[in-house]
Amino acid sequence: MYFELASSMIVTVQYSPRIDCHLEFDTKLLATSNGRLKWCLQELNNIEEFAIHICSHFLTTHKQVVHVTVNIDESPWKRIQQKGVDHAHAFILTPDVTRFCCVTQARGEEPMVSGGLKEMQILKTTQSGFEGFCKDKYTILPEATDRPFSTKVYCQYKFDTTKGVDFSSCWNFVKNTILEEFAGPPDTGVYSPSVQNTLYKAEAKILGSIPQIGCVEMVMPNIHYFTVNMAPFGMAKKDEILMATDKPAGMIKAALSRNPVAKL
Repeated sequence: MYFELASSMIVTVQYSPRIDCHLEFDTKLLATSNGRLKWCLQELNNIEEFAIHICSHFLTTHKQVVHVTVNIDESPWKRIQQKGVDHAHAFILTPDVTRFCCVTQARGEEPMVSGGLKEMQILKTTQSGFEGFCKDKYTILPEATDRPFSTKVYCQYKFDTTKGVDFSSCWNFVKNTILEEFAGPPDTGVYSPSVQNTLYKAEAKILGSIPQIGCVEMVMPNIHYFTVNMAPFGMAKKDEILMATDKPAGMIKAALSRNPVAKL
């Protein structure tokens, strides 16, 4: 038998019943957690639509529920290969990036949807610098015009509207935009004067390309690679051996949103 497995999901559901449900302490008003596997019988186009479906289920089935929040993490799997042949039923988790979403919906209102990616660790060995920054008497970081650039990307974007949105296309565009702004063209690359600059350019391109997204937030902590002093071992310094460290390091974080539209 040939099984298909594209991804695995962690689904977290939190719902808020009316306050009288707690005061009356009537178990008939409490929704149970078992039986939720039936959700998986729904056609899953993407995790955002699945989360919207779960919100709708609680609000339409349980009249005492007034608010629902659904968080989903999705991790990719691929078939194990043996001598170039895909295995029929064995897979390996390949978490180069985790896709996630959050959907909240209150009774009588439209769902509020956000998507994103996290745990995407990336590295380029050159074409990165950091100079001319503010200094004081405690500053010990030297200026650099050529250094490795490594980070673990977190990005969350929030939709102002879901009308006409292809959630998977949006997610792929966001991921590819971050990688393109970070790496540049494959033959030449692109110089990054700072992590902040690369982060901002990615956010600006996302907002400029997907009109339904109203806000995008990214976190790109520095993962420094320092040159190891090989002199004690009788070896010349050639910047060939580097040591990765995440402390001390800057936690680079920024959010970019559209100007609010006046309602009057």
